[in-house]
Parts: sequence; structure tokens; C-alpha cells
Amino acid sequence: MNKKQPIYLLIFILFVSTSACTMQGQAYKPNVSRDVRIGKQVRDEVVRKAPILNRQQYGQAYQQLEKITNTILQSSHIRFRTDFEWKVYIVHDDKTLNAFVTPGGYIFVYTGLIHYLDTEDQLAGVLGHEIAHAERRHSIKNLNKRIGTSIALTILLGSNNTANLANTLLGLTFSRSAEREADKYSVMYLADTPYRCNALSDFFDRMAKESGQKKAAWLSTHPASEDRVVNINRQAQKTNCVKSGTGRSLNTLKNALPR
Repeated sequence: MNKKQPIYLLIFILFVSTSACTMQGQAYKPNVSRDVRIGKQVRDEVVRKAPILNRQQYGQAYQQLEKITNTILQSSHIRFRTDFEWKVYIVHDDKTLNAFVTPGGYIFVYTGLIHYLDTEDQLAGVLGHEIAHAERRHSIKNLNKRIGTSIALTILLGSNNTANLANTLLGLTFSRSAEREADKYSVMYLADTPYRCNALSDFFDRMAKESGQKKAAWLSTHPASEDRVVNINRQAQKTNCVKSGTGRSLNTLKNALPR
């Protein structure tokens, strides 16, 4: 999802400059430990810039969000359960419908998204989607594909080409294949939980019927597709996942947020 332009630019500059340190003229081959190192730098930059809710002051909200996240992470399909830190952060922005994950498993959820959703199942669907982006390492693969070694080294050395690169970075989106994969794995993760495994389809179905700034925040980095709801439901059927889910509301979590 959209990380807001100033943060977004700084995040990807960190991606590139960190990667460049190990390239030395060869093709960059990302690995899990590097994902975590890059993710921590990204996390630190986001925490420094974004209005993150204090973990102690809003402990109940974090407890509720962590409960859902940790339930998903127990899925047998999670590859990097112990390799990534998997830590959630709540961004205090009621006007923005957004969530994103960095490499290494640092998950940021906007209060606007929490207020927008109705049930734990729906939030679990979105979280599963974001977890899949980290698990399948989509950001790292996307960056490696779009940005070459020479550009990365240019940034590292402080060249004036930074502005040109910024325009490129701000236009990056996940590919349709990456989105389909994240949708697919969200269903697979939730199939191992009490949550309704196709609950993510509720979110996209509602998004498709609405317009405006809130919708744009998600779609700016997650391309729309007419068949995403169909594909999610088809994956649920393929997984033989027909459970009704928990149906639990998000009121406890919402009431624990700032008013």
C-alpha cells in the first residue's frame, strides 16, 4: 500500500543504498538476512517520520492487532516465521485507508483502515495479504528488477541523479502477478486459522463500489483487477475452505484507538 511520498522515497533510497554495498559489480541476489537488515532501516525511517501510536499508551490496541497477526503467523505456509521479526505498528491517521509491510516483516497498519473494516476476519485477510508480500519478498524482487546496479551506486555516492530516480521510485507498483500471489497466500494462511479464508474478497468488493481518497491510498501501489474477488473466492474453493469465520467485530480494537 501507499507509504506517503516523503517516507516512500526515503524507504526505497534505503533499499537501494543498502543493496549497493554488497553488489560490487555483480547482480544483486537478495537473501533473508539482508531482507531483515533492510527492513530494520526502513522501519526506523518510517517510525521517525510517521505518527506511530505509543505501544505502552495504546497497549490494548496493539494486543488486539498482535493477536490477529500471531494467529496468521501460525500457518504452516509461513516460511520465515522465525527469520523475520514480525512486529506490528499502528499509524495514527484516520483519513487514510492503508497498510504496508517492509522486508523482514515490519507491518504498519493505519487507524483509517481499522475503522473502515467491520470484522477481525476482514482485517486478517488484509494482514495475510501484507504478510505474503514480505514472505514472498515482493518489494525486494521488484526493486532488484526495476533498479540496476549503476543507479544504486549513484545514490550511494550522492550523485545528482537522485531526483530522477525518485520519480521512478514513486511510480513503482506491485505487479499483477505479485498481487495475485499475495491474495492467494492470504487465503492459504487463513485456511489454517479460525478466520474466513476469503475475507479479503469482502474488502476488495467494497473498495470496488467506492471511490475517493481512501480508495486511492490502497490502489496507488496495489493495481486494481476486475477478477481479484473471483480469484480469491476460487482459491478458497480450491483450498476447500468453506468455513464462516469468526464474525467477531473490531469494536474492541477500534475503541482502544485514539478518539
